[in-house]
Amino acid sequence: MSMKLVDLFFESMHMLPGDQQQYVISQFSKRVQDSGMKLWEPGDSIQHRGKRFLIGVAEFSREDLELLDALFELSDGSQLDVFMLSKCKSQSDIERYVPDVGPVYQSPVVGIWEDGILVAKASGWQAKQILTKEIKAVRGNSTHRSE
Repeated sequence: MSMKLVDLFFESMHMLPGDQQQYVISQFSKRVQDSGMKLWEPGDSIQHRGKRFLIGVAEFSREDLELLDALFELSDGSQLDVFMLSKCKSQSDIERYVPDVGPVYQSPVVGIWEDGILVAKASGWQAKQILTKEIKAVRGNSTHRSE
């Protein structure tokens, strides 16, 4: 069984900041690939059938890593692509991943494509809400009621 991405947070929490940063960045790519997700970069191909998530995370954020783990555990056949926000030096860099996402002040950044068409995009709190809704929908959340 492969380790969860959030384990990176706990493995590195007692390291000095410089060492922690090096460790997390070096391990993040490997763990993403080992998990079955894809570390995506502009220019890489995307699937044109089905649902695709592209999620930009702050690799030092426990909450972002937990969201990625939760999405992966669903295994509903959706394509899960990931990028590290630390690789983006400007807003225009982020928009190379998720076009027209708007100003990004907080992680994560999310784009959702259906059959190759970008149908949703957000960052920060709004992105977390979208991802949480997707997770609940796939899990068939039985607590959903109309009140």
